[in-house]
Order: sequence, then structure tokens, then C-alpha cells
Amino acid sequence: MVGRSRHGKGPATERVLARWRAAGLRVGGFEQRVLADGFELVDLLEGERCTLASRTTDSPDICDFAFAETAIALGRSWIARAAAARADVLLLEVGKLEARGEVHWPAVLDALRGPQALVVLRVRPDVLFAVADKLVDPVEGLELPADEVEIDRFADATTEIALAQRARL
Repeated sequence: MVGRSRHGKGPATERVLARWRAAGLRVGGFEQRVLADGFELVDLLEGERCTLASRTTDSPDICDFAFAETAIALGRSWIARAAAARADVLLLEVGKLEARGEVHWPAVLDALRGPQALVVLRVRPDVLFAVADKLVDPVEGLELPADEVEIDRFADATTEIALAQRARL
């Protein structure tokens, strides 16, 4: 899923998550949600939440936020928990810092190395090319903004892939 928040990434994600869950898929991973003064991390398997980043007045070299190391570690633990629960789909975030190998990037690599879950990435368009050569070839994609028909097509196609993968395991 490639897009920015202002292009409907949140509502598109919620629609896809609803369709996956309605199809009986176990969904793990996490979603970054924008807050007024930062970001929160939401565990998609259990619904746990934590503050991921807060706006800072320091002079950062890439963004205006200070990230909580405890939240990054918690995100990795959520992925491990989802793998142990045999989640069918893992949804993860890739932004500027991940493109530099930071924040969630180790968790993304761990998930991609795992054999069981379909990994779906929410990628910012400005970093797609920086990470594309580090990823496996995509089996499906959704470029935002998108209409409901396109979003449903993506959700249905990824549901089929995840169910086929579940049947093989």
C-alpha cells in the first residue's frame, strides 16, 4: 500500500482490515496513527497502543519527532506475538527512517524472513524506491488515493493470497 496520510491511507487501511477480518484472517503487525503532537503505534492483533513519537524542538537530521525506543521494541514484540499466534497477515509501516534502516526496519526484515504470514507494507511514496531493492517482488499493490472498488480489489486479492498461504502451512 503506497500513499500518504492525506491521500486516505488511514481510511483505506481500515477498509482493508475490516475485509480481512470479515474473511476470518488473523491480522498482526502494527499501524502508525497520526496524533496532534506525534504518532501512536497500534497493535493490530490485540489492540494495544503506545506513543511512538512526539514532536521535538531539537534539531533532528531527518524529521521533527523524537521516537520512543520502548515503543520500537514493543512493536517488534507485537510482530513476534503475531507470528506465535500464526497470524495470516502482518501489516507494517515503512517511512523515511525505515528507508535509512532505522525504527521499524529491523522488524520489517524479520517479518519478511518469516515463512507463514503475508506481509503487507504501508509505504510512503517518497521512500518507495529507497527500499524497493531490499524487498521481495510484490504480489499485489494499492496506490493511494484509490476509490472503494480499488481498495476492495486489493483486500480481496490479498485475502486470497493469505488463505492460500494458510492452506499450505
